[in-house]
Parts: sequence; C-alpha cells; structure tokens
Amino acid sequence: MLFDERVRPADLTSGYGTTASGVPQRVEQCMQPHAELVLHESVQDGCCTLALAGELDLATAVRFEEAIGRICADGASELVLDLSELSFIDSCGLSALLRARADCEQRRCRLLLTNGRPQIKRLFALTGAASRLRFLA
Repeated sequence: MLFDERVRPADLTSGYGTTASGVPQRVEQCMQPHAELVLHESVQDGCCTLALAGELDLATAVRFEEAIGRICADGASELVLDLSELSFIDSCGLSALLRARADCEQRRCRLLLTNGRPQIKRLFALTGAASRLRFLA
C-alpha cells in the first residue's frame, strides 16, 4: 500500500509505503507534458534499488539526479538502478546516468545497473557508455 502524500514542486508527486514483503519504498513521479518518469525506491540492508519506469530525458533528468543525490547522501553503500521498465532515454538521460556514476563513486556508493530493454542496451553500446557502467549479470 502506498501513502498518497503529494508534493508539487516542479510537477512532482511523491509517496511512501511498503512493498508486499514489507520493504520500505518511496515512489516519485515526474508528470510533465509528454514526459513521465516513475521512480520506485526500496532499501534493504544498506542496498537501495531504484527502479525507473518511463522516460529518462531532458524533462526528467533533474528529478532522477535529485533522487540519486538524496540516496547517496542518506548513506546507501550500494545502489542498483533497475532499468527493465525504462522505455526511452535521450542524451540528457544518458548524461544523468554518467553523472550518477560519478556522484556514487565520490560518495563511496557502489552503482550497478540492470539490463534494460533492447533499445536502451543499444544506446549504451553505440555511445560506449556500456564500458563505463557496471551491469548486473
């Protein structure tokens, strides 16, 4: 069940709750015309998983980077970005991912990514980003 706590700076809705197994989670949704990014966050034993759904692009990259900064500042030792539901990423989104990697390294937080959809994996391969990011097997 997700608590419906709504905050609207920069068209953001936010909520807190738990998963069916009782793991705390935070859900943020950036809602702007033609752009939507939903972030599902869960934390267990110092490891945070941030699941991205929708589009990571110019309109949503700032919200993503703010979430990464908050997670690292909260002291996560490991951050897993679940890209399985990410449907689109542009150059701004890719830059945000690479900045997230640098931010995590600076704060001694291990950053790992899950493989995304074929078009997302192709972007990483074409740009060379795949060699700069660590992916779970």
